Amino acid sequence: MLILRQPEEMRPLLDIFYRAMEIEAKTPRLYEETRIWFRFNERQRQAHRDGLSIPQTGTDGLRGRVLEWTLRNGNPKQWFSPHSINPFLRSFRRRVDSARGLVLLKTRTNHQSDWLRVGRAFARVHLALTQLGMTCQPNSQVLQEYPEMTKLQAEFNELLAVRAPEKVQMAVRVGRAKRAYVALRRDPQDFLINSPPSAP
Repeated sequence: MLILRQPEEMRPLLDIFYRAMEIEAKTPRLYEETRIWFRFNERQRQAHRDGLSIPQTGTDGLRGRVLEWTLRNGNPKQWFSPHSINPFLRSFRRRVDSARGLVLLKTRTNHQSDWLRVGRAFARVHLALTQLGMTCQPNSQVLQEYPEMTKLQAEFNELLAVRAPEKVQMAVRVGRAKRAYVALRRDPQDFLINSPPSAP
């Protein structure tokens, strides 16, 4: 686990986080995944109990409802429009720049077992931050392994002296927020598959 708190240490990484989001938001085949996972109103959030939404960005009340309305329930023409993407990127830039610290979780290898261990470690980090009255947000775009991100990911790894097979699995900005959005949760039983009992 790497922890960065000094502005001069964080600045290059924060800039990379923004550039990575810009690549994702302006590449339709990548940004489509976000559209699919987006929940555009409270009714959808209650029904699915997962996904992404405007309140998670810290925007709620009348302004949040207006933003949801402008997205036209995920209409692709509106979703991929510069009129939607550019304000989102400006807002994302402000949020990234508000970071007061960064937590990076790195593994020596990049196997599926590493992914599971890092997921569990991140859950513990998140709980510890919550106990301290802090909040966090993963900035995982630069960690994605698609061609459009290759060059920027190499720059990111160079800054952190990461050498394959090492891999930064999680990059998380940390800070304080006036009010934390409480995301809905699904019942763990929803994720379990019942298998028939094995033969004696």
